[in-house]
Amino acid sequence: MNIKLSQWAEKQGLSYLTAYRRFKAGKIKNATQDEAGTIIISVEDVDDRKSDEIDIIKQFISVMILFCDKIKNIKQIEKQLNQIKEILGDE
Repeated sequence: MNIKLSQWAEKQGLSYLTAYRRFKAGKIKNATQDEAGTIIISVEDVDDRKSDEIDIIKQFISVMILFCDKIKNIKQIEKQLNQIKEILGDE
């Protein structure tokens, strides 16, 4: 499968400029530039799977961050409830 440099950069999580610099430095495997100047990269399906795996990991991390925030909120609520109980118990 052939994709443009901009598509490849997006899949790698890079800016186009960073990808372009890597291309110019010869650091992108299977990359060529046609007569019109378009940079084409020949990628295998493995790269697509890797990109999908990275997306899944990013989603998992996002969920875990939300979960941790919820736990933090629960602990804060528990602390506030305990403070209220102490106040009410002192009266």
